[in-house]
Amino acid sequence: MLAHGYAGFTTRRVATAARMRPGNLSYHFPSKRELLRALIAKLVDDYSKRLAAFLAEPGVPLQQEIQTLVAWLLKDAVADDTVRIFRELWAISLHDAVIRRAVDDFYDEVMRSVAALLQRQLPDVDPAASLEFVQLMAVLSEGTSVLYGTRKDRVVPHHRIVALIHTLLAVIAPEFSERKRV
Repeated sequence: MLAHGYAGFTTRRVATAARMRPGNLSYHFPSKRELLRALIAKLVDDYSKRLAAFLAEPGVPLQQEIQTLVAWLLKDAVADDTVRIFRELWAISLHDAVIRRAVDDFYDEVMRSVAALLQRQLPDVDPAASLEFVQLMAVLSEGTSVLYGTRKDRVVPHHRIVALIHTLLAVIAPEFSERKRV
């Protein structure tokens, strides 16, 4: 899907790339929609693992982990592959209710997963505050993808936006940078 977009995303092309026969692929994924749902499930798994790694390093101060996580999210949001795949998924979801649910479920699952990880590290922080923080990060990340994903040369450079977001988070969510984790 990255190379050819949704229009060029065919089961035959995927089978060829996977070095398998189209019939074998269609046995596991009977439709293009099922193949897309599997792709979205893989994205959930990949993002959940990467995000968990940020909060699993022993001995790293939580503030540094949160800053690294935020920087990674905002860098990933403008990575060519991320921009291409998510813009395609967003466009598809406007016309396909099944894919729309899968994309919405992707965001919900990743946000819930990260909020749970934060909650385990900071059990005295209100769970609602953890979810709000994670959802704010998702909004900032997706907005970054929209504004900087295809045009890197905005009036305010991306690196400056990342610095402003770090400053903003320290002010509005100090509980995620000042507390010691368990």
